[in-house]
Amino acid sequence: MYKFFIVLTFLVTNLFSADVLIITHAFNRPDFIDIQYKTFKKFFLDDYKFVVFNDAKNPQIRKQIEETCNYHNIQCIGIPQEIHDRPYLQRWPGEDKNHAAVRHSNGIQYSLNMLGFKHNGLVLMIDSDMFPIKKFSISQFMDGYDLAAVPQGRSNISYLWPGLAFMDMRTLPNKETINWNCGKVDGVSVDTGGHMHIYLKNNPALRVFRFGPMSNSRLICDVCKRNKQYSCTHNDEVLQRHGFDIKTIKFLQSCRHHVEFLLDKNFFHCGGMSWDFNCDLNYKEKLVKEYLEDILLN
Repeated sequence: MYKFFIVLTFLVTNLFSADVLIITHAFNRPDFIDIQYKTFKKFFLDDYKFVVFNDAKNPQIRKQIEETCNYHNIQCIGIPQEIHDRPYLQRWPGEDKNHAAVRHSNGIQYSLNMLGFKHNGLVLMIDSDMFPIKKFSISQFMDGYDLAAVPQGRSNISYLWPGLAFMDMRTLPNKETINWNCGKVDGVSVDTGGHMHIYLKNNPALRVFRFGPMSNSRLICDVCKRNKQYSCTHNDEVLQRHGFDIKTIKFLQSCRHHVEFLLDKNFFHCGGMSWDFNCDLNYKEKLVKEYLEDILLN
């Protein structure tokens, strides 16, 4: 019995002392939670805790997200759906309170207020359709930085995109004023993360690392680009020169839809599965899942 309590104490202490807190927001893809769980486990080098904030509006999908989390022993926190009607964050006349960007902003802020700001360490916010595909240390990457994310801009308003955002809660100044809301800033319409413009402006000493995505549309020949394709078989040398491995090259030459790679190809973003040009969802989903399953086999 004594040994049991020693082991239990160790497990509980280890769980809540994880250096990295990973937060994702699930709305309609419980199957992506399973893939994220497996890719985090395979590729992340830091001690971490993975938490899913369940923002599903559909009761059946909400239950599926809970069941997937329970299966993997992932902490699942339900986002009260009434927060989208309060409204939880500032809204502007004519805005749809259930627009994807508005819901995303609410979910992000709720997760930070409930958990993120209280974590004494590194916090990674990651979209549900974003996956690590190489060995990666968040603590090494963030050494010397307070904040890292993809830069965005509308007119003269520069801000950050929260799809893959790293925050050091130990060093961020005035962290409770962080606001990833969409809407308007100085009269300019912005998407999710637009209000980070204000936080960046008010904290000029921030050590920020900005990194951009590499889209597969940048890696194809001009003929295929003019034909609005996202893949071609003429780019072996281009893909090799950019350091892509054989499995990724094979995937990119067969995927006719928008995908992205971030942070020196350490992260793969399948692009939401639905918004790119003439997207055949079933075809794209099949290719993406086969690619990620192939990577996990290594």
